[in-house]
Amino acid sequence: MGEENRSAHATRGGGREARRAARAQRKAVKLPYIRRRLPVVAGAICLTVGLVALYLRTGRTVRTILAAAVGLFATAHGIGVHIAHLAKVEVGGADYTGLLALAAGIVLLLLAIALQLAGRRWPARILVIVVSLLAIEVVVIPVTVGAYATSVPHAPVRSAGSIGVAGAQDVTFPARDGTRLAGWYVPGTNGAAVILMHGSSSTRAATLAHLRMLARNGYGILAFDARGHGESAGQANAFGWRGDDDIAGAVRYLRDRAGVDPGRIAALGLSMGAEEALRAAADGAGLARWSRTGPGHRPPAISASRPTGSRRPSRFRRRGRRCA
Repeated sequence: MGEENRSAHATRGGGREARRAARAQRKAVKLPYIRRRLPVVAGAICLTVGLVALYLRTGRTVRTILAAAVGLFATAHGIGVHIAHLAKVEVGGADYTGLLALAAGIVLLLLAIALQLAGRRWPARILVIVVSLLAIEVVVIPVTVGAYATSVPHAPVRSAGSIGVAGAQDVTFPARDGTRLAGWYVPGTNGAAVILMHGSSSTRAATLAHLRMLARNGYGILAFDARGHGESAGQANAFGWRGDDDIAGAVRYLRDRAGVDPGRIAALGLSMGAEEALRAAADGAGLARWSRTGPGHRPPAISASRPTGSRRPSRFRRRGRRCA
């Protein structure tokens, strides 16, 4: 019994030591983060106090400008960063303050309108309402959409060894403009290769089902994260702008791989990736063929192609060469 008691006591002691070590490790991680954030927090507090003091000492015009400017920034930041994070990843600690900032931004925008409505006659009030609606359409919505489109959280991506495809490799390669892109490469057996592009705010993991299907049929595959997504560098953009540079870099990478016929490189894009494939094909990126799923706006350069869902093949498909 004595030995058992000593063993149980040692086990409890070891558990306490492990918990203390874990707490110390968390503290060691948090302290540098807090120290880095302190100047930012102090600056934000000073700026807030200064803006409040300026607001209280000025007239209606300056108050309106202050409320509208701060409200626009807070609204765009709240939607573009924190709503984007909620929609695309998960709830984080900073998202709660971001949602409060969004609510404050909306209140400030309404305050700016209310300041201009106060004490005016009905014709002037109607004019203020019309101008406010135009400002929302021309300024608030574009700025907010732009913030949302360029705020893409970097989600973790599985390694190639864990996707269950024989021969899959983790690779990196430069886009046409030098941006570093990360992806998976699977060697093929029939000489043809397919570039897989995911949709907006996603990663190459979204193309995994397509990758497995193509690999079973002997195709070489390069599935990569678009710039600013997943493990790729660069500025993200939910509209796929600069995606033609990414695809041009992918084509160059595949042409340098052994066993890939440079004339049999195709692209398969999903949503935003489909738009990127269309633009790259029109830009002469060297694609023998492309397939798209759910593209949005068709660029004017390729407006001769048939819309998605048409039973007739597009002009590019009729003239393009087969990959197999």
